[in-house]
Amino acid sequence: MSYLKIQKKPRLKEFGDFQTPLDLALNIVAFLKKTGIEPSTILEPTCGTGSFLFASINTFPNIHIVGMDINKGYVNSVQEKLVQINKKKNIDIKQADFFQVEWKKEINSLTS
Repeated sequence: MSYLKIQKKPRLKEFGDFQTPLDLALNIVAFLKKTGIEPSTILEPTCGTGSFLFASINTFPNIHIVGMDINKGYVNSVQEKLVQINKKKNIDIKQADFFQVEWKKEINSLTS
């Protein structure tokens, strides 16, 4: 009788991916508005497929939004959705690695 040696292959977790459901993002942003928060800018450093971005667009239509993600596919998807809803004004979507961004410079550019 032979025994098989089973080896577990290491799983590659490239992006540590969890996408916030749109309904949850809508509820969170609605709560912020209800409590009197009216941001002039929203920065989403790991925007993924854009749930918080789109919830923010619906709730705060005149704000400046900056979304970033390392995943080029997500960035492209968000940009395509923005075109579909005809909303590109005051929205910047960038491909960027959270750990490589110069955050002090990025945040200062939002407040100037």
